[in-house]
Amino acid sequence: MSVVVFFYIPSMLLSGNSFLAKSSIDLGLNAPKSMELIDLSTVDVILISNYHCMMALPYITEHTGFTGTVYATEPTVQIGRLLMEELVNFIERVPKAQSASMWKNKEVQRLLPAPLKDAVEVATWRRCYSMQEVNSALSKIQLVGYSQKIELFGAVQVSPLSSGYALGSSNWIIQSHYEKVSYVSGSSLLTTHPQPMDQASLKNSDVLVLTGLTQIPTANPDGMVGEFCSSLV
Repeated sequence: MSVVVFFYIPSMLLSGNSFLAKSSIDLGLNAPKSMELIDLSTVDVILISNYHCMMALPYITEHTGFTGTVYATEPTVQIGRLLMEELVNFIERVPKAQSASMWKNKEVQRLLPAPLKDAVEVATWRRCYSMQEVNSALSKIQLVGYSQKIELFGAVQVSPLSSGYALGSSNWIIQSHYEKVSYVSGSSLLTTHPQPMDQASLKNSDVLVLTGLTQIPTANPDGMVGEFCSSLV
């Protein structure tokens, strides 16, 4: 059994057959290199942590041998749908009278303005997916709620926890009878619009997988809101 967890930024392979794919960019429009790291036809389950990390889902469900199940919370799916539909609508407004590919030549690319001249692996970039592919990909997602326990093939249980990062964003508990693996995606302890981060359920984990860590201080929105309101009065 293989489980893929979509989270925010290099990829790593855990013992067992659990593949964690970091970065919606690595698995995005220029994804082929990253997707070659694993045979997606052998993956049984994809766990999506937040709507920023599902933009490449149509490439996986519609253009690989993946036949498994995708799990995500309802807010993640609904906001992710809006983002993908907006992307498709934007791309479809671009005139397509001609198709150009010479700019992908490295000698030509270095003459282009930034950020095109700094782009990496442009030869592997793909065309944007269609609205039909978006709808097909989303139809393969099974909605789950926070703390809901999902049995996978009688081997492990997975459960999403609120990460406090965005509406519907999740950390994931992957637990067997013997071990508990906690995957912590983009998370926040600040008091904002998402449900607060569930820290208690992460206790007593045998393995803790962390990503999106930063030492950059952030401004507390509570104080900022208070300051803004006081200046209006």
